[in-house]
Amino acid sequence: MSKSKDGKVKLNLGCGMIKKDGWVNLDYNSEYDPDIQADLNKPLPLEDNTVDEIICHHCVEHLNNIINFIKEIYRVSANNCLIQIRYPHFSDRSAYADPTHRHYLSHASLQYFEDVHLNEPHALIHSVRLRTIKKRVYTPIKLFEVFANVNPDLWERLGFGIKEVEIHFRALK
Repeated sequence: MSKSKDGKVKLNLGCGMIKKDGWVNLDYNSEYDPDIQADLNKPLPLEDNTVDEIICHHCVEHLNNIINFIKEIYRVSANNCLIQIRYPHFSDRSAYADPTHRHYLSHASLQYFEDVHLNEPHALIHSVRLRTIKKRVYTPIKLFEVFANVNPDLWERLGFGIKEVEIHFRALK
């Protein structure tokens, strides 16, 4: 697998038309001419512990099984791999406008995999250790993002609206 100029292996999952220079661009659709054609619902055609950075924008909501996908990206991640995942929030109409979406996610949906939950029963089953290093919500009105990011849980509960969620994890191995 090719490395970027800084010597790191960077993986752009579900790249679609947005191919990144210096990254390994992976998509299931051959029409996008990805570097690797693969289905994210299946095991990734990559070696264990080899990827230093992963971007996955607007893919998880399309997958059959998010748990298996997170386990798979954890498998290919090197220790300290930066993993950036972005998805539409369930309250935004774009979440429902696409009939290929299988999941409707909140800002907290991926907390399930955070290492702070290691003492909970599911942690032993999935053996994935991710540390959240940044979480950001995007609102339909940009001016409100400052307030929404102070307490996304309250913002979500009050129904003020969140457009997208972006989470940055570090893989801990």
